[in-house]
Amino acid sequence: MRSIIVKLAVFLAAAIAPALSFSETSAKTDSSEKLRCMLFISQQSSTQDWWYKIPRNSSPHVGQTRKLVIGQDFSVFPFVENAAVKDGKFKLKYSIYLVSPDGKRKTMVDNALFEGKKELVSVVQACPDVLMGTVSSADFKPGKYFMKMILLDEISGKTAETETWFDVAEWSEPTPMKDTKIVNEYIKNYYLQPSPETLWSIFFSDDLNLEQKNAPNGLNYIFIGFLRAAFQQNQFLEPKLAEKFEKAKPVDRAKIIFLAAIMNNPPLPEQKLRDYEIKYQDAIRKAIPKDPHKSWDAVLGAAQLDMLWGEFFANGTYAPIRRMMDALSFYKEAKAAEEMLAQRRKPASPLEWDNLFFGMLYKASMMTLAQNSYDIDLVRKYCIYALEHGDIPKAAVKDMTPIIKQEFEEVKEEGKK
Repeated sequence: MRSIIVKLAVFLAAAIAPALSFSETSAKTDSSEKLRCMLFISQQSSTQDWWYKIPRNSSPHVGQTRKLVIGQDFSVFPFVENAAVKDGKFKLKYSIYLVSPDGKRKTMVDNALFEGKKELVSVVQACPDVLMGTVSSADFKPGKYFMKMILLDEISGKTAETETWFDVAEWSEPTPMKDTKIVNEYIKNYYLQPSPETLWSIFFSDDLNLEQKNAPNGLNYIFIGFLRAAFQQNQFLEPKLAEKFEKAKPVDRAKIIFLAAIMNNPPLPEQKLRDYEIKYQDAIRKAIPKDPHKSWDAVLGAAQLDMLWGEFFANGTYAPIRRMMDALSFYKEAKAAEEMLAQRRKPASPLEWDNLFFGMLYKASMMTLAQNSYDIDLVRKYCIYALEHGDIPKAAVKDMTPIIKQEFEEVKEEGKK
């Protein structure tokens, strides 16, 4: 994948176009299939894990965005379908243009070459040039913009064109969500249609409860992981939060203090805080566990797993799922923990305490991956991909495979064809 950085200015409102799903076609078709190209404007992760790290013949989800906000990051993903094949190879050239409301056209990709090996004609392919931009008010004015793509198949001589559009508008603070169930559902599905307005509505909802009974430090670690990852994707919102802070109601001020802590941003100046907020800021900064991507905490490992789930709900990437699989390397510790628990014996040494904590982390990771692989389509696809490509601790393969055995066996058989 080639990444092209562009500067664009844009606004993402609550109204978002329906997501599109498509899949590679496994059946052979003749070269008369119509050549097609497609463009998707999206805030989904530019890593395209949802395309490259799923099994063959799967249907990826692409969330199409129709409105963008000034300062917002976004990507433009180009795809082609039915490229002609000769001697097992394809060869294409394409250009992408941005057309402003006044009709002026700017070249974003100029006659790029896309070639390689391919067995079937009727296959959807992701082009290597992904446009990644941050919307700049200096470059864009409110109005409707178009992205156009022109494609040439150098083998068949056929051409294809497509266009998509988005609106540019100023940021307007959305209304906070109501109802705990609705808030939780939007968090769990946020990665499918990420939106700064949705994020703002979630964050300032009175029904977003950052506390959780019986959890370490009484915190909801899924929400910590979610808010950290989601606001990292929408850093243009930080100045707007700072502006809101002074006149915000106490609970919203606490949330902004909380967010600064989990984002590892500098503490808010004490002169701007009330006495009880200074104490809260100090306490919350001491309560955040280690970054789960860097090291496992023997005591707070389960909380770190929750943080990784929150991160997945925010960006839908492979990394947090793969990091959970790293906990499956504690296979020996899990066996030792099982023996201690079966004997109802308390750990007698630091080593045995580590065996107990990390053994339980193994069990927790296995259980949460199993449950969410059943419930969430993209998690199941990531698990299948990891098993198919050996991207999982070897000791865990035996336990992990039965979780998604049917799908995994189908993938293996497909790969033999």
